[in-house]
Amino acid sequence: MKCSPYRKRYILMKVIKRPEGDELIRSLSRVFHSKEKYRTMTHSIILTDQFLKDQVCKHIGKYSSIATVITVSGTIKKCKNIIDNS
Repeated sequence: MKCSPYRKRYILMKVIKRPEGDELIRSLSRVFHSKEKYRTMTHSIILTDQFLKDQVCKHIGKYSSIATVITVSGTIKKCKNIIDNS
């Protein structure tokens, strides 16, 4: 079951510059077919496939002046709890 293509991952990222961050999120959608599931003024939660999560994190890491990855989780609830506690 651990290699099932149905398992998804949520990537919590802190967006430092919002207009450039929106373009980064659109590029993630184009390249990796990821979707933005939740958004606040400073954070975004991206839904991606478990097989692409490392590549998506590396892609976000290239633009560290725009956004940084905080955590990768299997549930959106854990990511929202991190946002609420920060």
